[in-house]
Amino acid sequence: MDHLLCNVKAMPLKLCMGVVWISFILMGNSCTKDRFPSEPNDSLPNIKTDSIPFHSLYINELVAKGSNLTSDLGNAADWIEIYNPTDTVFTLFKNQWFLSDDSTELEKFTISSNIAIQPKSFLVIFCDDSTRITQFIHTNFGLSSGGDNIYLSYKNSNSIISVIDSKSFGPQDSNVSLGRSPDGTENWTSFLNPTPGQSNF
Repeated sequence: MDHLLCNVKAMPLKLCMGVVWISFILMGNSCTKDRFPSEPNDSLPNIKTDSIPFHSLYINELVAKGSNLTSDLGNAADWIEIYNPTDTVFTLFKNQWFLSDDSTELEKFTISSNIAIQPKSFLVIFCDDSTRITQFIHTNFGLSSGGDNIYLSYKNSNSIISVIDSKSFGPQDSNVSLGRSPDGTENWTSFLNPTPGQSNF
């Protein structure tokens, strides 16, 4: 599986086991099996570039304790949400984008599939130390409920790594998310009702 495309306004839900993991109730377009082509697709939108501006994408929301969002692996998992604030599709090209909880190891987790995030849309990533990409991404690290850091980084053709966005946070309450309000702004607040894959409100 080489490409993942997730469309706008999708709400992850707990799913019944034994079903191919399509975890979105549609509020617009879908994130369905036929949107995960198995062959390379050179027509993916967005041109590869060595210049990715800071805050081209945002870490927009996270849950680091007591998540009730069940992943495709059947377990409740911590998660982060990436937001594309632009009016165009933004493609995270494989092996150029990274996530980490350690500023000295920015390449801790490599995004190894091309992922297209639709305009004004969201990508939910499970931080559950399982290192798996199915319909969803699972990082090789978790988030500490006592406080942690998260970094989203990009590496250009000269192997120079730039942090595109980051967030440091303190102790977290169970199933209370920390998110930007409104989306993509500098104002962070706690949400008693987390909204993975949706606008924060």
